[in-house]
Amino acid sequence: WGEWVNLAVAEPVPGAKEFLTMANNLGVAIFYVSNRKTTTLGATISNLKKFDLPQADSLHVMLKVNDNEKETRRQKVLAEGYNIVLLFGDNLSDFSSDFEISDNIARNDTAISQSAQFGHRYIVLPNPGYGAWTQNLGLYNAGLNQDSLARSLMSGFECDESVKSDK
Repeated sequence: WGEWVNLAVAEPVPGAKEFLTMANNLGVAIFYVSNRKTTTLGATISNLKKFDLPQADSLHVMLKVNDNEKETRRQKVLAEGYNIVLLFGDNLSDFSSDFEISDNIARNDTAISQSAQFGHRYIVLPNPGYGAWTQNLGLYNAGLNQDSLARSLMSGFECDESVKSDK
């Protein structure tokens, strides 16, 4: 992961550059809060600048110091006098420390209790490639062979029987 981050080749999510440029032009302070390690700060900033993303500097890029908890970094932004109007992320914990729980039922209950925030304050970015969500599917066990792991993960998905494909 670190080697890939240092290549600085990650492309922005479609529409991100345009949205961030518009926000920047309106005078909005933009903070990039990521769980990348602080040792990748230079490469991360370089990657953002490569795609001309605004406010890509060490004041606005906040990487993890000790743990994956983003709440501390959000509190730092608030302490500096900013109001947080939108949070973007591909994981529920990107929005609130309330989601820092591994039990699916409790996470679902928390999501339901905060449902008014989604699409208004919480903007979910799709990321089917990786993330904590994979560990909550089925009976995730990293020691399984690929076939067994795939079956276990698939058991975590629900299928709506009323929607069937003829293929």
